[in-house]
Amino acid sequence: MSPWMTIVGLALFSYASLHQSRCHQILYRLRRQSLQKRQLRVRSQLSSSSYALPYGDLFDHVLCPHYLCEIFIYTSIWIATGCRSTTIIYVAIWTLINLAITAKETKQWYCQVFGDRRLNNRPALLPFIW
Repeated sequence: MSPWMTIVGLALFSYASLHQSRCHQILYRLRRQSLQKRQLRVRSQLSSSSYALPYGDLFDHVLCPHYLCEIFIYTSIWIATGCRSTTIIYVAIWTLINLAITAKETKQWYCQVFGDRRLNNRPALLPFIW
C-alpha cells in the first residue's frame, strides 16, 4: 500500500470531519434559535414559521453539506486502506445512495417550505451539479 494513499485518505477525512462538524454546529444554532422563537410565539400567540434556511460554510453551496461530508468520510477511509477493502467500499456506496435519496427529499421539503426562489438554485448534494 502506498503511503500517499494513506496521506490522501487522512487529509480528506480531516477536511470532511471538520466541515461536517461546522455544518452540525450551524444546524444546532438554527434549532436552538427555532426553539427560542417557538417559546416566544407560544407566549405571544403568533403563528409564523419557526424554520430557517441554514447558511454559512458549505451550506452556501449545497443544501445538505453534512451528508456530502459523511460520504467523503467513508470514501476517505476506503482510500486510506489503499482502496482494497471491499467492505468499506460497499459501506461508502450504501451511504452515497442513502444520503443522495435523503438529500433529494430534503430539497423537496425546502422547496415546499421556503419556495424555489429562496434556495437560489442551490443543489441538494453535489456543488454545481445536483
